[in-house]
Amino acid sequence: MPAGDATLRSELTPTTLLLPDDSACGLLEDTRQAKRLLTEDGELRSAHLSDFAYRNPACGAALLQSALPLAAKHGNPALFVAVPASDIDAFLAHLDIPQTVVAPATICGTRLAAAPRWTVNTAEI
Repeated sequence: MPAGDATLRSELTPTTLLLPDDSACGLLEDTRQAKRLLTEDGELRSAHLSDFAYRNPACGAALLQSALPLAAKHGNPALFVAVPASDIDAFLAHLDIPQTVVAPATICGTRLAAAPRWTVNTAEI
C-alpha cells in the first residue's frame, strides 16, 4: 500500500533513495510539518525512511548507510525506520553503528489478509 502524501508532512523535500542494483529503496522524509517531538532539552529531530523495502538485510543496511548523511545534511541526526524483528540482528551486524537504538514495537490488527511481511512507514505513526 503506498504511503500517504509525504509533501504534506515533511519539511525537507521527500527524496527517493534506490541502490544502483535495485536491491533496496525508500523515501527519505521528516514529519516537521505534521508533528514535532519535544524533550526537556528541545526538539528531537529525526528523518524517516518510508516505503522501505530490501532484498536482504545487507542491502537494507547499505541503503540506511547512504540515507544517514543525507538526513544529517538536513539537520536530522537520527533516522527512524521500521524493520521486522526477524531481521534486526542482521541489520545491526551490517550497520555496525554502536549508537543504534532499537525501539521495539508490535503492530496488531484483525481481519487483515495474511502476508509474509508487513511494511510500516514510521512517518505515518
